[in-house]
Amino acid sequence: MDDRAVKTLFDTYWSPRGWKPDALRATSPDDFAYAKSKRVMFDPAHLDHGQAVEHVLGAFGRLDRRKVADGFVASLSTRRLDWRSALGSYAVFQHLASHKPQIEGRRCMVCGLYLNEKAVDLNVLNFERLKWGGVRHDHLEYAALDLGLFLEGSSSKGFTRYRRTMNDSPPKRIRWS
Repeated sequence: MDDRAVKTLFDTYWSPRGWKPDALRATSPDDFAYAKSKRVMFDPAHLDHGQAVEHVLGAFGRLDRRKVADGFVASLSTRRLDWRSALGSYAVFQHLASHKPQIEGRRCMVCGLYLNEKAVDLNVLNFERLKWGGVRHDHLEYAALDLGLFLEGSSSKGFTRYRRTMNDSPPKRIRWS
């Protein structure tokens, strides 16, 4: 993960007082272009319900439980909250079936999820993913971003290394007083 790109993202949305008001959220074009080149910031996007379902299912087609679990375990010692986030998205949508939305009001009657009609600010979603390990795990757009970036940035060799280290370490004895 590129530190400069992450700092640009964080400085856009966060201050020592918490969330920045919308009017104060600004990123220079050069910084945005750099963060975008590192896949940390993105242009606004609109995924309709069907596209979001297909993105999530496409990620599931390339993921397995072991890789997600290994990423979570590796995140505990590395503080890579982006690796930790994938477990929540995976758990929420692991049984999602491919479908075309059957709309009643603002919900899909097949999966029960609300339909999003606005462009999604992927930068806010990625900020939450990197700062807190994700917040909106039950949103299709978040899961599509989260699992897609997890696949791009995860290394099963790296995760295996953490699993092997944990398995090879002798258990520590706890002294109870």
